[in-house]
Amino acid sequence: MGFAVRAFDEVPGEGRRPVVGLRVVSRQVTAADLIGQWVDLTLADWPERAAVDTAVKFAHPDEVALHADRRRRRRLAPPPPAPEVARARALAAFRRGQIVLLVDDRQIEDEEARIGLTDDSEVTFLRLVPLVGG
Repeated sequence: MGFAVRAFDEVPGEGRRPVVGLRVVSRQVTAADLIGQWVDLTLADWPERAAVDTAVKFAHPDEVALHADRRRRRRLAPPPPAPEVARARALAAFRRGQIVLLVDDRQIEDEEARIGLTDDSEVTFLRLVPLVGG
């Protein structure tokens, strides 16, 4: 049960995508609660552990066609981190300023700050990435 929250996950240069399923129990939440919910939803969407064919990934298409019988090397995708570890990492990134939390276009800077949400509230999780070469 709870209230649905309109939320977005944004990375500069990659655009903005909706966060589907973000729900809160109370209209008064903390930044840490919102970040924890966001992390849980991100882990739920973690890709399946499909094997990655490293030989094909790095080979030129013509080379793959010429050596179709070549033995392929398989490597499993990394497993998702434990939820507690992922939440702790996300909160640490929030404290360092690598994740910015915006509620109704207002930046929340304290993880224990009480945030009042309404039916029209919009939450944005902005993940900042370092500039290349900068």
